[in-house]
Amino acid sequence: PVMRQLGALAKRGAIIASNTSYLDLDRLAEASGRAQDVVGLHFFSPAHIMKLLEVVRGARTSPEVLATAL
Repeated sequence: PVMRQLGALAKRGAIIASNTSYLDLDRLAEASGRAQDVVGLHFFSPAHIMKLLEVVRGARTSPEVLATAL
């Protein structure tokens, strides 16, 4: 229900990013009702030392959302 609520409440065009590597990003995206707006962003640990970010594209992540995340 959290993703569904987030998808309904976030303004149009807002990117919904998840940092989970355990949960399926595509399932989260579908649950939001806005799969095109969902992307995964995984910070390496510890984030203050490892200044790396993995960008994960979902099956339906839009090219615009991906480009913004990159």
